[in-house]
Amino acid sequence: KGKVWIDGSWDGYKFLGEEYYSDNYSLVCISDVTDIRDEIIEDFVIANDSIMVKDSNGYLWICGNRNDILTMQGFGTDSYNYNKFRRVSSAYFGGAKVDKIMSNCDDTGNYRSIATVIDEYGRVWIWGYGNNGSLGNGATENNSTPICISDGETEKLYGTQITDIDFSYNGYYSAFRTVALDSEGRIWTWGGKSEYGESGSANRDYIKEPKILDVTYDAHLEYNLKFSKVFISDQNKGYFAIDEDGKLWSWGENSYGRLGYGRSTNNRVDVPTIVDIPGSPKMKKVASIYGTSLFLSEDGRVYICGSYYT
Repeated sequence: KGKVWIDGSWDGYKFLGEEYYSDNYSLVCISDVTDIRDEIIEDFVIANDSIMVKDSNGYLWICGNRNDILTMQGFGTDSYNYNKFRRVSSAYFGGAKVDKIMSNCDDTGNYRSIATVIDEYGRVWIWGYGNNGSLGNGATENNSTPICISDGETEKLYGTQITDIDFSYNGYYSAFRTVALDSEGRIWTWGGKSEYGESGSANRDYIKEPKILDVTYDAHLEYNLKFSKVFISDQNKGYFAIDEDGKLWSWGENSYGRLGYGRSTNNRVDVPTIVDIPGSPKMKKVASIYGTSLFLSEDGRVYICGSYYT
């Protein structure tokens, strides 16, 4: 029915209204008690102390702590907190409808967070913590309102339709790193420093603007492969992609064998490389945190590799 439920035991910012504030320890349908009661919700994301939801009409709604950069004063409020859901004007996204939403945050309580909207035209709108190129606009400043990194001929993503996106926070470089997929099946990345081949090459520079990956199969032959899904590990040291044939690729830091190649003395995998999985199943999804990775195949099998300490 497109309704959203939340555990009411954590509600310091009154997402649920006064009647549920901090003393409800069961699931509560926030669609019934907030301003989204008349909306069919298709997706939601949480970062730090904020919630974003996308309704069936392509509008974005936000609620939460204004200190979280997702809901800072850039969206036009003077109150300290958003104690109820508010619909974000489509003017913030050039008048376009919202197609996909994504957010992430650090886990230190410093309110470093980032949010991304892909609009109906495949343009990327991004806002939040901007250090070390996190926003992909070539700068390092925070932005409390969405900026489009797909508009204008000077933008690296100009004329490119983005269909999928994922990102994660790296505390060592104090930056968010993003991996994105375009409509032609090409992979882009930006944010932070490419210490372990995160840029898909031996380049060790900071990536402050979107960079397309040159996918190399071996030392002599390059393929223009088409990918269908992209994933990034927690702490963003490992990258994964599934191509249109269901094959799994990975690159980045291979500590504990997290990338699926087994352990080796060389932890850097500079270019996306096929992961050899017994039986060559078609893959569907990836989840990776710290030193452990899990892969889900289309036939419902789960594969695991990496550190057993996780």
